[in-house]
Amino acid sequence: MTDLAPPIVIRPSLALREFPGRSIRPTLSMVLRTATEAAHKDVERRLALPDSIHSLRDYENCLRSFYQLYRPLEAQFLKFSDWTSIGLDPNSTLSARLAADLEALGISAFEVLDAPPAALPQLSNFSRALGACYVLEGSALGSQFMLPQLQQTLGNAMTEADSFFCGRGTETGAFWKRFRTTLDLYGESYPEKVDDVVCGSLATFSAIGFWMQP
Repeated sequence: MTDLAPPIVIRPSLALREFPGRSIRPTLSMVLRTATEAAHKDVERRLALPDSIHSLRDYENCLRSFYQLYRPLEAQFLKFSDWTSIGLDPNSTLSARLAADLEALGISAFEVLDAPPAALPQLSNFSRALGACYVLEGSALGSQFMLPQLQQTLGNAMTEADSFFCGRGTETGAFWKRFRTTLDLYGESYPEKVDDVVCGSLATFSAIGFWMQP
């Protein structure tokens, strides 16, 4: 685990990357997927999940590290009142699922220390917070594909502690589709804020990569 992420170099012009062959402006979700592709792959390489989890201790450490980062990150979301106006609930947190899993494993979530502020992405406005939310919701979607291998590796040891890697359960796919629709409507309504959304996403990928790497 790294205590402090290095300075993040962000090039907002990535958000304006052309999409060859398209005569219409790309949606915000398309822009985000393209602009963050390299950062996403870098995080996957650093974390190497689920292959890097070989024991219950590995799993506990993974959950603890995610919780240390996600809890203060999601707390930053609450600084902004714009969520309900676009149909999202900032109180529906992934850190709550992590806390439940830790408690199921006998670890008091209350005693787990947050990552230091310097390790967190700096979300100076709502658009950047929305970009960070894109990364977290994407991780919830992807975690479902990791769950079968984790269950095979850990067996019954994680039976009551799998809510985080279950994503949003049976609603994960539908929630992701609604979230993407919300992103696209936001991008259409506020095209001048697209760069900030991308910056928030890139900063969050960077923070996860440096905090979570073994």
